[in-house]
Amino acid sequence: MEKHTAGLSVAALVLTALASPAFAAFGDTDTSFGTNGFAINDLGGAADTGIDLVTGAGDRLYALGLRCATDNPCSADSALLVSRFSADGDLDPEFGNAGDVVIAEDVTTTNFRFDVHDDDELIYIARTSCTATQCAVGVTRYEFDGTVDPTYGAAGTSAIPVADVENLFVHQLLLQPSGKLLVLLESDTLSGSNPTATKIALMRLNANGSLDTTFGQNGVRHVATPGGCDLGPALTLGRAPVIYVTAAQADTCAGPYTPVVMRLTNNGNLDANFGSGGRVVSNFGFANDIVGLVAQEQSDGDIAYGIGRFLPGNGFAIDIIRLNPNGTRDTNVAAQSGSYTPIPAFTPSGNSQFQSNGRLVLNGRFNSGANGDEALTRIEGSPLFAHPPRFSGGQAPFVGFSSETATVNEGDGTATISVVLANATDEVVTVPFSLAGSAARGLDYEVSANAFTIQPGATTGSITLTLIEDGFEEFSEAILVTLGSATNAVTAPNHDNFILVIEDNDLVPVPPPPETDDGGALGLGLLGMLLGWAGVRRLRRG
Repeated sequence: MEKHTAGLSVAALVLTALASPAFAAFGDTDTSFGTNGFAINDLGGAADTGIDLVTGAGDRLYALGLRCATDNPCSADSALLVSRFSADGDLDPEFGNAGDVVIAEDVTTTNFRFDVHDDDELIYIARTSCTATQCAVGVTRYEFDGTVDPTYGAAGTSAIPVADVENLFVHQLLLQPSGKLLVLLESDTLSGSNPTATKIALMRLNANGSLDTTFGQNGVRHVATPGGCDLGPALTLGRAPVIYVTAAQADTCAGPYTPVVMRLTNNGNLDANFGSGGRVVSNFGFANDIVGLVAQEQSDGDIAYGIGRFLPGNGFAIDIIRLNPNGTRDTNVAAQSGSYTPIPAFTPSGNSQFQSNGRLVLNGRFNSGANGDEALTRIEGSPLFAHPPRFSGGQAPFVGFSSETATVNEGDGTATISVVLANATDEVVTVPFSLAGSAARGLDYEVSANAFTIQPGATTGSITLTLIEDGFEEFSEAILVTLGSATNAVTAPNHDNFILVIEDNDLVPVPPPPETDDGGALGLGLLGMLLGWAGVRRLRRG
């Protein structure tokens, strides 16, 4: 089966509104980009090509490309390069050598993906390698001058072995605001050249390159259909600390395929509050749409979701719908549609990027006669896809609870409640809160502060509840914590409530009441026994 990789990953897409007109011009070449819609960059070979694309501050673009003198395979005068362009497709002469930085030479494959930390001037490049018994994921961190950063991993490279996989490759790299790196992987089981099964997995590395063992199961979360076939995955980040993975899902590689979007908590678990066990598998009535292309939380807590299909010649069609925070479709918003078909001279490859104005930039290869060059093109998108530029710092991050509830015992002494900031800032973040519920402040607990405080550079803030041991027998009580408007952050609308259940450690089983045959009201003593002292205390408080 043909594997589609061009024009389907739309990483780093952050949608902020869905109330806009249908995008009639979606897919038309934007002739204001580069020269007549194309930014063509000769890397110095006769068979150059683009591999991957990411955005930086102010919508500028970073492209990963391969210089090669000969094609199929690349075997002479080869090099891996990173190039930087302005937001409108002009090669930046202040970056590297007239816009290009050589990362590695004697490169014969395009099996690379990358991301760039624009503020810290760091480049992350990943690839996979396999032996007969085991594969490994290698991530190397470079400075903007092309030198290896020796403080990352072991002498600049983090090498993570991955067991029990075949034909492993990296689909996408995506830096989280915390500095941790997400690595989206796919492995195939082949019969000849055709896949008979695929597996999708998400790996996370710490900022120093070590495997983040707090994520998923020892650093890796498998998100594919068990025993099935899932193609074309892509990653986006939620404004709250959650992760979205989209793909095409099928029980077998013969199909039929259905779009799927999965939401993971920040620790890599499927979010049980989204869809069915963390997954939404549906084409929502668009019979030809077989791939989930992108999903992203909006500022109101809803989710913009693009599903579509591939067209001949590396083109695609897309339908944009809106989902409620729980994954059900928001039927109050009509779907919007568009399509794109590249010109014959241009072949898209790697990941595509939406700029903050909603236009879509693709990278790949432009063939001019016998010569091939790295090339970018920009097509008309839609205001639906407008978002703040990456690394802009111009929009406050979201803050909220990463879980909905927890349970403690009255005898535990204290309980800690924390909020999580989507990304660290240079300012103090404060989040006031209100308290409600059957547990009463001053009688059942005391609280250490009246607001959560997150210090500059941190992403969590906590309060401490001191639980009051009262000796009364009472039923479980609960504290509802509701976040107010944050300072230097935005309270996430679907992550603003938390319930702490306090279980009593004095309650003893109550014997069943004696049978009565008069049908009258129970006596006060028996009523008190049934209610327990907790019920009596509540009456006293009232």
